[in-house]
Amino acid sequence: MVVSFCAANIGGASTMVGDPPNVILGTYFQLSFMDFVKNTGAIAWIGFFVNTIFFIWFYKGEIFLARKRLQQDPQWLEQQVGILNPSG
Repeated sequence: MVVSFCAANIGGASTMVGDPPNVILGTYFQLSFMDFVKNTGAIAWIGFFVNTIFFIWFYKGEIFLARKRLQQDPQWLEQQVGILNPSG
């Protein structure tokens, strides 16, 4: 979940409408939406890559444990999703 939030913030920062300061800067410098993305897109991709590597490293124990558990019991994932279902 945290990974999704961080990735959404990185993506939002790369667009003119993602953050209020971006609207102000884009308007001040008279940039189109695509001009803004061209100028910030590479930085956002680098940030996204670093973010992904960090969270894979940080949660590697949980990732490998879940993978092993799923290989042993294929129904485990379905059970975990069922636990998250608020109506179930």
